[in-house]
Amino acid sequence: MTIALKEKINQILDSRKKLIPEIEAKKEYLFAVQKKMNVLEKAVEQAINNERLDDSVKKLLKELNFSSLKTELKKNVDELGVLKTRYSRGTINIGVSGVARVGKSTFLQTLSGLSEKQIPTGE
Repeated sequence: MTIALKEKINQILDSRKKLIPEIEAKKEYLFAVQKKMNVLEKAVEQAINNERLDDSVKKLLKELNFSSLKTELKKNVDELGVLKTRYSRGTINIGVSGVARVGKSTFLQTLSGLSEKQIPTGE
């Protein structure tokens, strides 16, 4: 592998690692939103059970769908976790696909500096 290529890979890895604090901050923000949503959901339940509240307002409150919002928030938190894991790695994964005997393995050997032993070419 050429030095320029190694430097480029290291630059990519470094730029990814610099994003980890931002990813963690976004996760913490979403956790805070989840907590506030739980508080809001409880307040809505209490309001619906309040006998003095107008029935038309109760009807509107019952239409609020917290479960879909919670599901979306959890999905985003999970995706940020996957991203953090990926950006924490010290490697870059490259996938190559195509028909047989067109040079995929040779390309990967050239790119990585590895030999036939590590990346065999097929007959």
